[in-house]
Amino acid sequence: MSAPTLHLRQLNPHIDLEDSAIAISDERLCYRMSSCYQSIFARGFGGTNVNLISFGEIDETIHAPPEVAEDFRPKLVYWPSGGGVLEFESRPRLGYFISGTWNDWASNERMEEEGDGVYGFTVTLDEKRWEQFYITLDGDVAKLLHPGRYRASEGTMVFGPDDFGDASREHTWFIDGRTPYSAYELTDGTSEGAVAKQESTQEATGDAGVPGTQFRIRLHVAGKWQTVSWSKCGFKEIQSHGRYSLLTNLDEWSMSSAIELEDRGGGIFRATVTQPSRSLQFVIIRNGDMCQAIYPLYTTASPDNVQVIGPDDLSDTFWQLQQSNYPADIQVIIELEVSNGKSPVIRWSRAA
Repeated sequence: MSAPTLHLRQLNPHIDLEDSAIAISDERLCYRMSSCYQSIFARGFGGTNVNLISFGEIDETIHAPPEVAEDFRPKLVYWPSGGGVLEFESRPRLGYFISGTWNDWASNERMEEEGDGVYGFTVTLDEKRWEQFYITLDGDVAKLLHPGRYRASEGTMVFGPDDFGDASREHTWFIDGRTPYSAYELTDGTSEGAVAKQESTQEATGDAGVPGTQFRIRLHVAGKWQTVSWSKCGFKEIQSHGRYSLLTNLDEWSMSSAIELEDRGGGIFRATVTQPSRSLQFVIIRNGDMCQAIYPLYTTASPDNVQVIGPDDLSDTFWQLQQSNYPADIQVIIELEVSNGKSPVIRWSRAA
């Protein structure tokens, strides 16, 4: 290995090295071969010039490479030992707080200090098998720590604290316990024999889990360096299925006018609606959160043979009650069935 020139700051502009077979290195460089010729030149103060040419090669039978000592200390290989100082406005007074889809984005859940600049929080996957979250300083959403994009994976750089106002949920981390969707073909009902083909773009994340799988979320702080990671840490039985509402076209898809579904037990939710003078179009929203929408793969007037998507980000497809089947003022029962680890099922029928 060739050692670097330690004190090189700037090349002399009066020396033309462009066409010369000379390389002045400022870092350690490995030789291309296991043997080489080396030239060492020195100019003495008394005027004597000396040039020494040597030849050498590696003989591992004489001196074997040193064995790497095994280190059992836990460590993050990519994580820096710290750099700089965290600015005063980026330091919490009360602590780090976490908000997400499991607590309706409440700001009162504090992360536990684990030592060495690590703060942790345990979250349990529910029946949708994914969770979305961000972190705040002192529980203040105007001091948002975020990954700089929507649904980021672990290990991403932490930005903030920032104030995004109503757009705060567009900057989140995303734990996805679902398995990738497979390709499938379904009759779309729009024309005779028409077939809709759907190819999945979802990739496996290594976080696959069933409802009840627990993840430990950790915020790592080392000087001005910060990152977020998570890992599986256990399992816990879940009881609640959340709240579900019908979001319809009757009031321009306003969440404030959504129709609450009644929890009938056993994962069955039901609402009775009256067919208006125009077609009723609807999707289902979980926990009043638009990123937890349940909707069909394509707009349809039938609950059968249609892939149900979600809970996931709201799309532009919906179910539709046609007036040819349900005239105005007829009452219709819309039923949702949810079960752990399976896609939701939608049914509707005319009320007795």
